[in-house]
Amino acid sequence: MGEESRFFKTGKGLRQGDPLSPLLFNLVGDVLTRMLVKGANQGLIRDLGVDFREGGIISLQYADDTILFSDVELEHLLNLKGIVMWYEQLSGMRVNFHKSEIIAMNTSDEMAHEVSHIFACSLGDFPIKYLGVPLHYENRRREDIHPLVVKMLSRMAGWRGGPVRLNF
Repeated sequence: MGEESRFFKTGKGLRQGDPLSPLLFNLVGDVLTRMLVKGANQGLIRDLGVDFREGGIISLQYADDTILFSDVELEHLLNLKGIVMWYEQLSGMRVNFHKSEIIAMNTSDEMAHEVSHIFACSLGDFPIKYLGVPLHYENRRREDIHPLVVKMLSRMAGWRGGPVRLNF
């Protein structure tokens, strides 16, 4: 203590697995949600599903996964990209567009490619997995969710000290 030592470089952020990480991410992720809602309220972007849910759906967030929803009007897409870029500047977080995908629905292949070019993302297609659950146009079958149920049961077995059985 009180001795000189070699210089060390400090950094920002938390270590991988730090218990504060989810809380801090949620606080910062909430900023993105607020920016998106404000953009929708001002008509800069358009959320989806306004016919069946008041306010529509702009985004879904869980842990570090985010799904953004938009119509395919060029002005709205450019504004959405702008909001995401402002979020990056304000928060210091970065969206990895190369790991992100555009899932186009009810639009032409040409428009889907234009959207993927705007966001510099690859085009994806259904079925996709979100939080381990396969999503696609058709109703989910028992076989679709079986691997997820097995995984959950194996984790719950450790909590109870033995196997957990679920008949479905």
